[in-house]
Amino acid sequence: MGQLTGFVEMFWPFLVLIAVFYFFMYRPQKKQEKERAEFLQALKKGDRVVTAGGIHGTIKVLHESTVSLEIAPKVVIRLDRESIMRNEDGAARKPAEEDTPADEPDDSNEETGRGDKA
Repeated sequence: MGQLTGFVEMFWPFLVLIAVFYFFMYRPQKKQEKERAEFLQALKKGDRVVTAGGIHGTIKVLHESTVSLEIAPKVVIRLDRESIMRNEDGAARKPAEEDTPADEPDDSNEETGRGDKA
């Protein structure tokens, strides 16, 4: 019994370290991978997106692993679906968030005609 207690006392910091790695590194990474996969599956024709190389464009055709992206009038490039990083507005939004109107306060000042408060 004494050897078992010594073993536990010696290795409990390592067990705590493993738990910390799991909760602060592994789980968030898996969650992010899942959200990215959902984002790529939710892409549809007409979405405005930004690629990993910084190219902005509109999706014209979706294939299983590739996307045809219109980057200028009558200029269409084909690229891998994985190279799409985000929507052009800067977020990989979920479809439910797209349909919800944003309630933003109006900060315009009618007296000065400026957008800031004086």
